[in-house]
This record gives sequence, C-alpha cells and structure tokens, in this order.
Amino acid sequence: MGLGMTNYNYVTGYETTVTDKDDVDDVFDFVSAPYGVILRAQGGNDCILGGGGNDQLYGGAGSDTLLGGLGNDLVDGGDDDDVITDGGASPIHTGNDTVYGGAGNDKIWYGNDLDASTIYGNSGNDILTGGLGNDVIYGDDGKDSTSGDGADSIRGGKGNDIIYGGGGNDTIRGSLGEGSDVVYGGDGDDVIGYDSDTSTVVLFGDAGNDQITGGLASDFLYGGSGQDTLVGGYGNDTLTGNDGNDVLIGGAGADRFVFGGGEGKDLIRDFSYAQGDRIALNGQAYTLSTSVAGYALLDLGGGNSIELQGVAAAQVNDRFFV
Repeated sequence: MGLGMTNYNYVTGYETTVTDKDDVDDVFDFVSAPYGVILRAQGGNDCILGGGGNDQLYGGAGSDTLLGGLGNDLVDGGDDDDVITDGGASPIHTGNDTVYGGAGNDKIWYGNDLDASTIYGNSGNDILTGGLGNDVIYGDDGKDSTSGDGADSIRGGKGNDIIYGGGGNDTIRGSLGEGSDVVYGGDGDDVIGYDSDTSTVVLFGDAGNDQITGGLASDFLYGGSGQDTLVGGYGNDTLTGNDGNDVLIGGAGADRFVFGGGEGKDLIRDFSYAQGDRIALNGQAYTLSTSVAGYALLDLGGGNSIELQGVAAAQVNDRFFV
C-alpha cells in the first residue's frame, strides 16, 4: 500500500479490534458499529469515527481527527495536533468519555455533551471545552484554554492557562505554582483555589456566590456579582469584591482593597496598616462610625459600607487610603 493513499474502513458487526499497520492518512468509519471497537492507528493524519458501543480509539502519530460517538469511550489523540470531539450539533447524551489529547496542540470539544466526561490535555498548548454535564478537565502541561458548562472540576496544570468555568457550580484549582493563570468562574457558586501557586494569577468569580483564594505570589482577585469570599493568601494582593456583600481577607503581605462604588456591605477581616494594607475608594467619600460589632465602619452612602474587623474607629486616618 503506497504512501499518500486513504483507506476507508467500515465495520458494522460485533466487537472489533483493528490495528493500523501503515503511515498513510486513513479514514476509519465505525459509526454503524453497534458494539465496542478497539482501534490503534499508527502514523498519518487519520480520521476516526466511533460508533454506538464503548470504543477505545488511539490516534497514534499524526494530526488526527477523532469522534467518539455514543457509548463510554476512551479516546487518545496520541502525538501531534489532534482534534477530538463528541460530534453533537445539539445537546445529546454521548456517554461518559475519557479523553487524552496527548502530545501536540490539541483541540478537544465536548460542548453539546450532556454526560460527564474526563478530559486530559496532556502536553502542548491545548483548547479544552467540556460539555453540559459535570466534567473533570485537566489542562496538564502547556498554555491551555479550558472551559465547560455544568458543575465542572477544572485543574489548570503547567503553563499560563486561561480557564472559563461557564455555567454551574465549578471547582477550579491551580497546580503547584505552574504558570500565571487567568480564571473566569462564570455563572454559579464557584470555588477557585490557587493556594499553592507561586506565580501571579488573576481570578474572576463572575456571577454567583464565589469562594476565591489566591496563592503565594501577588495576585488579583475579583468577586463579581454575588456574596463572595476573597482570600489573597501570601504576597501583596489586590482584592476587589465588586457587587454584593463580600468578605475580603488579604492574608500575609501588603494588600490593597479596591472599591469602586455600589459594592454593598463589605467586610475586611484582617486589615493591618502596619503590614502595609491600604484601601482604595476611587474618589468615594465616607462617613466614619462604629459598627454593631464595635469595629470601624466606613459608610459610603446608598446602603454601601466597609467594616474593618479588628480596627477601632479612632484608629482610622488618612494614611489608610490610597
């Protein structure tokens, strides 16, 4: 069989194992196969279409296109830049798949999948898109872009990643200081935790009541709408609660608490002037009083206020502000 030829393999029978033995660009079409198929492709830029069973599809070397189809599939892109998809043009149950991008800059798209899948980007700068189910997504190595709807669990991995939680109550984690990530929690009550990350990260909670934790570097945390809890961690962090009644905890370091107007009734849990913490009101005037709990209360008007836990009203002076 000469190089440059294309093979079409149609399988409609029972459980089938196929091993590709050449490096040409093959098309393996198992769409009509009602039972599971095991395919191990070799070199070449192959197109592999799974069927209705629980398939195991291995792309091997080459820039392959793989579609798992129905069933609980295992899909492995292998080397080079692959495209892996559930193939659904509308929301559909395609099974609980396990997907490995492999080496290369891969595109994995499960955007209309209603089931829960597990997606591994592996090495390379990947684009990983989960579906409408509760997916687990690992960016692994490389500068990845990760997103998904549903109540997803997402880990950034190494590299400078961009992560979109989308709809649902997501859990988004950093990976031991590997990369300066930018995270958008999206809708839902998200938990975003970068506790052990040593690189600067930018974390947006977006909508919902979010819990956002920075790491060991100087991070930027934004709550968005909802009643959020922001914890800066170590480093000189910048915390912006935005709308809703937020709790802000700077942690260690000289932190900056930013308020732009209309934020609600916020609480700063650990303000320390001696440690270098400062408050940015961005031109807003305030009236100083004492809260019910006995702490300094900055009344910004319109029902908006900032309470400084552990700080007496008599301690507040102009040096608190920038």
